[in-house]
Amino acid sequence: VTEKLLHEILVYNNAVPNNEKMLEILKKPLFLNMYLKNNGIYETRGELLDSYIMNWNGGVAERFMLQFSLPLACKRMLEDIPKYEITRGDLLEIIDKSIKIYINDEYVYQDYVFPYKINKDELLKSRTEDNWIEILVNKTGLLVVSEYDVKSLQFAHQYYQEYFAAKH
Repeated sequence: VTEKLLHEILVYNNAVPNNEKMLEILKKPLFLNMYLKNNGIYETRGELLDSYIMNWNGGVAERFMLQFSLPLACKRMLEDIPKYEITRGDLLEIIDKSIKIYINDEYVYQDYVFPYKINKDELLKSRTEDNWIEILVNKTGLLVVSEYDVKSLQFAHQYYQEYFAAKH
C-alpha cells in the first residue's frame, strides 16, 4: 500500500499508530487488514499476528484449531524436511491428536483450554457434525488448497505458518 493511501485509510478508520515501525509493517495489506480488525497498540508484526489470531471471533472449532491444532500441524510440517503443504488426512490426524491431548484429559482441559472459553461438549459435537478442514479453509482463510495437489493444504501466507510454528 502506498504511503498516501495508507495514511488515508488509517485516518478514515481513526487508527493511526504511534510509531514508524508499525507504519512500515502496515504497508502490507495482510497486516493492514489485521490492524484494522483488531485496532490496538502494537510494536511488532508478531504482536499484531498474535492479537489477530488469539482474539479470533469465530466458532468453538475455529478457536480450538487456531489455539491448539495448527501449532501441532506446523510442528509436523517443519520436522525433518520442512514442507509447506500438509495432506488433509495428516491434518485431520493432528486435529484428533490435539483433541486427545487437550480435551480428553480433564486436567489439561481445565488448565489450558477452558480459560479460552472453549466448551468441551460443543467442541466434540462439532467434531462429529462438521467438516473441520472446510472450516479452516472457508471460515478462517488461513489455509488454502494447494495449487499442486487438491489433497493438500498450505498456509495462505508464510507469515501464518511461521506464527504457528513459533506458537508451538
